[in-house]
Amino acid sequence: MSGSKTSWGGRTQQERALIARLERLDGPRIDELTFRKQSHNAVVYHGVMNGAPVFVKEYETDYGRRLVEKAVEETEVVLAHFEGRSGGIARIEWANSEAKIVVMSQVLGRKLMQAAQGHEGYSVFTQVAQWLKDYVGPRVEVDKYPTRYWYKKRMKADLDQLNDEDQALVVELLALQRIRATGPIVMKSGRVPSDFAPHNLHCTEDEIFGFDIEGNSRQPLARAAVWFAILASRRIEVVGERRFGLPSQCIVPFMEVLDVGVDDDQLWQYLVADLMFARFTERYEDERTRTTLRAAIISHLETS
Repeated sequence: MSGSKTSWGGRTQQERALIARLERLDGPRIDELTFRKQSHNAVVYHGVMNGAPVFVKEYETDYGRRLVEKAVEETEVVLAHFEGRSGGIARIEWANSEAKIVVMSQVLGRKLMQAAQGHEGYSVFTQVAQWLKDYVGPRVEVDKYPTRYWYKKRMKADLDQLNDEDQALVVELLALQRIRATGPIVMKSGRVPSDFAPHNLHCTEDEIFGFDIEGNSRQPLARAAVWFAILASRRIEVVGERRFGLPSQCIVPFMEVLDVGVDDDQLWQYLVADLMFARFTERYEDERTRTTLRAAIISHLETS
């Protein structure tokens, strides 16, 4: 697609520079280019291409070229898993690995956590679980999850930043984990988005739509699901029933939809406790995260 000049009125210098680069590269014309966010490795913009909304990502790291190549490769693979569905993931509309730029389609919808409040929550997370299952597709292998390794890793965490009451909570949680860490758990792993998180999913009228999939990693499916549930729990406005300490609507749909290889509450309990501990200690300074996970840990201990 050939480039053409676009009005720069009111645009920032950064946006102007990107438009100029796209023109020099004979890239697509992007109208209404607007800064969205700065991540650890890229600048992300909203824009319009041929009347349709798009994301434009400009990588600022030495490995940006490889990230663009991975985005193209991963999109082709995952599109096959979503065959027959109207959407599901962002399409690559244009990419240049040398310039470290990728343009991806965007579906306009509600933010996932806006859609997941109240009575809709359970059905929304069921859709998310199915989305993850479709993304992974047949790329599933059997692994052993080393519970003792992760228990020893958590034992090395610095708890000095926690107040006395919270230190006592996590020490009690670790004592419970020590009992649970009886050996490796056999379960299924697959390729999942590196940043499988609520902020990278939108909810349209009839499905879940995801983006930011150029990075992917092989990990236990249950672990990816639990991490997502913990991140989502921070945004649940009204918490009703809980499972393993987390809001039920965040975790139970994953347990029902995903084939993780082990139908065992002990697996989910261990993973929830392990990742709650990690998130609580690593993000303790964030008041909302601290408050949400404190309540979850207390519930977990009371019901274990």
